[in-house]
Amino acid sequence: MSEFKIQSADFYKFLIERSPELICFHDPNGTFLYVSPSVTSMLGYQPEELIGKNPYDYFNPLDKKRIFANSHQPVLEGKKREQVEYQFLRKDGKYVWLQTITQPIFDDHGNVTALLATTREYSGLNTILEASKNKQALEEVRLSEEKFFNAFYYSGIGMALVSLEGKWLEVNSSLLDIIGYSREEILKLTFQDMTHPDDLTADLSLLQETLEGKRDSYRMEKRYFHKNGSVIWVLLVVSIVRDSQKNPLFFISQIQDISDRKNMLSALIEKNETLQALSNHLTERNSQLEEFNQIVSHNLRSPIGNIFTLTTMLCEKYSTDKDQLFQSLETSVKDLMTTLNDIVEVIKIRKNRNVDKQTILFKDAFYKVQNLLSAQIQEMNVEIRTDFNEAPEVFYSKVYLESILLNLLSNALKYSDPNKKSEISFVSFIEDKKIFLVVRDNGLGIDLRKYGHQIFKMNKTFHREKEGQGIGLFMTKNQIESLGGEITVESSPGKGTSFLIDFNKYNDFEQ
Repeated sequence: MSEFKIQSADFYKFLIERSPELICFHDPNGTFLYVSPSVTSMLGYQPEELIGKNPYDYFNPLDKKRIFANSHQPVLEGKKREQVEYQFLRKDGKYVWLQTITQPIFDDHGNVTALLATTREYSGLNTILEASKNKQALEEVRLSEEKFFNAFYYSGIGMALVSLEGKWLEVNSSLLDIIGYSREEILKLTFQDMTHPDDLTADLSLLQETLEGKRDSYRMEKRYFHKNGSVIWVLLVVSIVRDSQKNPLFFISQIQDISDRKNMLSALIEKNETLQALSNHLTERNSQLEEFNQIVSHNLRSPIGNIFTLTTMLCEKYSTDKDQLFQSLETSVKDLMTTLNDIVEVIKIRKNRNVDKQTILFKDAFYKVQNLLSAQIQEMNVEIRTDFNEAPEVFYSKVYLESILLNLLSNALKYSDPNKKSEISFVSFIEDKKIFLVVRDNGLGIDLRKYGHQIFKMNKTFHREKEGQGIGLFMTKNQIESLGGEITVESSPGKGTSFLIDFNKYNDFEQ
């Protein structure tokens, strides 16, 4: 002791650093400003690990309110000293019982400017229990703490203690793995900060019902934001802890990551919807095939029957007007050939799914089609607008694309309204990584309530004053569907017609 002068600064420093008790200096809010070296043997921390931190981050959530009410607040109000027993989180993750005496430090005006705390490990509950019962009581507390500690910190699912306001009070490592935050980071946040806004209202509503005692607990599937910004799905189970007077203290949350299950379920639902759409598509195709067979049967039966009758009449020995019969026979043969050619063309389209495809510029294909109909366009003084900027090209059959454009443009011209200036537009665009083409006109239009189910059928026409064989839209639909696409129509009498082509509707599933 000769090297220290009694009552010198070095002497007092020596006493503080050698004291087995933990001596700390805090600002009025409780933040550590000084921590004596004995903290290492008592709690496992180095002094510098606690300096600048607030001890409320290390108190057991069960003790926080009591510490503030019975010690911190009275000292701030000027009481000379207060003693309190509580649990503090050691560096190894376990809670240890401590006993602290806190006294205020005043300035010259009597204001509390700092707090001085002396702490020792709590060895008894002498103020509450008789000495004979002390050991048993502490052992029961220790066992209870150990059970809770093991269940909480070693759980395979995320667990947390959450304040009544939503602040994270304590979390286990499984929860940190789920959300990606460190313990220090998450204790500065509330669960509201991390909850997806679409799920927050339902969560808060259930939380309020639990607070009001209308339910003991609740469970829900909800979304959190991971630290990296991604969305994670969790199964949340929340219960409430109350004191002996039934006042709520805090919530216990169990959080299980169900992102994989939700993603698989979403994918399964999407696949089912896709399969249902494909099933509907195949049902429609089968229906079209049956209808096509009926059309073939009907369209062949009439000319063949007529030819048979004419040839029978020609073979009669005393038949007259043979020239007229030959002329009728020639007409029937031509009709039969036309029908056969149409049928053969449709069969080719339905059968040939492996047509050559290439990257085609819409403007090039349309320019070629427009030239074929240029005389009619000029004669009718039609205003044609094209916009292929968003989707300038498509990987498709060149022959089919030109045929589709030709049929749609010629239809728009044929069924234009003579009482107003004709306007026709061709616009391509991309949506959900798929290429679309929309063709609009302001022509006569079609009453879809009457004819909507027939518009793409063979040999169907809807304007008697206009010549037409009813084969163009039928061929167009077959060409588009044969390559995995879809064509739909919107139309109103006197307002015009709009055709929408999805070039890739079913390609992902039929290939």
